[in-house]
Amino acid sequence: MAKASAGRFKPRYPWLGALGALLILPLAERYCRYKQIYCSRCPFAVKRRHELSALLARGETAYLAGIGIGGFHNSGVAVVEVSRDAGARMICNKEEERFSGRRHANRWPEAALTALTGMGIGSERIFAWLGTFDYPLLASNGLRAALEELPSGWRLLTQDPNSGFDRDKFQEGLQAASRLGRLFGSCTDRPRPDRALLVIARSSNACNPHTRDLINERVKYREPIRPRR
Repeated sequence: MAKASAGRFKPRYPWLGALGALLILPLAERYCRYKQIYCSRCPFAVKRRHELSALLARGETAYLAGIGIGGFHNSGVAVVEVSRDAGARMICNKEEERFSGRRHANRWPEAALTALTGMGIGSERIFAWLGTFDYPLLASNGLRAALEELPSGWRLLTQDPNSGFDRDKFQEGLQAASRLGRLFGSCTDRPRPDRALLVIARSSNACNPHTRDLINERVKYREPIRPRR
């Protein structure tokens, strides 16, 4: 006969974590917009999606660039060719670790971008740059996890840099739009389709746009925010 379980199997302060996530999310979104990083629901991103749909409907070809901005392991750059007739076709996938010689490189993919320009793929041919996470939601969920387990959860916000996450390199990566502008010969404070970074949030359920719909609901019932599966 199995013994009764002992211990705690839920967050210590779920309501505090949910409240903190709710408050920090709009601030993180505003900061990212200032850095020309736009979530999938932002008007700028919605407009670009409609423009892409119209372009493909006319039978034209578009190039989409994905970029791991750094801070997390395996930063890099990839380019996909998209057309109505042929669908999606991989052009290249350049991981920073292959150029730096450092396993699970988590720095800004400067060498990978340099190799991309060497292929003759200029910014005028790239319809949009796509990020790997919903970065504002990542910040919101990170704060939620820390607040749920206070006081020990505070260590999540002050941990030393490691291959899984480096806070300083992540902050450096948030300069993506301006750095892309300098690399490709132009830099502007206004949103430009070939400079701004659109986040698509497909690499982690915890940073998926659907998670946003749960925040208000969980605050109301004082339950922890859980990503939908």
